[in-house]
Amino acid sequence: MLELSLGAEVLLMPIVLYEILLEFAEIHVHSSSLERVLSSLGDAVTEAAGNIEHARRHYHEDHCDSVCDEESDVLESLVGTAFVVAQAQITGVVSSVMRLHKKAQSDGVHVAGLKGERREIMRLKSPVLAGTSYSRIQVIDAFANYFKHHDEWKVPWANLESRSKPTADIIAAAGAKEGSTGNLRAGLKALDIDYDLLDRLHDEIATWASDVVKTYRSELHAKGLV
Repeated sequence: MLELSLGAEVLLMPIVLYEILLEFAEIHVHSSSLERVLSSLGDAVTEAAGNIEHARRHYHEDHCDSVCDEESDVLESLVGTAFVVAQAQITGVVSSVMRLHKKAQSDGVHVAGLKGERREIMRLKSPVLAGTSYSRIQVIDAFANYFKHHDEWKVPWANLESRSKPTADIIAAAGAKEGSTGNLRAGLKALDIDYDLLDRLHDEIATWASDVVKTYRSELHAKGLV
């Protein structure tokens, strides 16, 4: 008989809640929908970049500036959207792992030597971005937050409230600057991802998610829980 209520954490054998939570995290390892969306955004970025190049070659200076400014805004918004789409997948992995930690804590089980906090999970198995103290997954997540909320930010960033300050610190370390209209593109550059290859964000998240799931599965297997 199969009966499972995750909300109430009611569990009847032979289903193991830890395995279910790992499978929830693993859903985000290879997301065809994420890959398709990012690929489509990359195509749109290529089109915007092509419009800018066309304007530079064929339009007079005043008209060129107008077209280039407009297309640059479009390009920046497309890159920001890609970061937000990627963040949704990151959040799916992190939420599943945090729930796993909550279950383990209630069972008196110590998992992977971590506390199960969002920041720690995003650092686990994700390489540190060169020149910073932040993981690549943290950087992707921070640029998504920047795109969603930067219109509310005040300058200087050093005076931002505690909720926004960590995001500002991360993106600044990755090359973003106050007053710049190209910070999201600067984020992609820091990650060494070309504008028209946004589906590489999917590859980045898939590799990280897979390694996180393997780490937790190994820990839980050693404790006889999966």
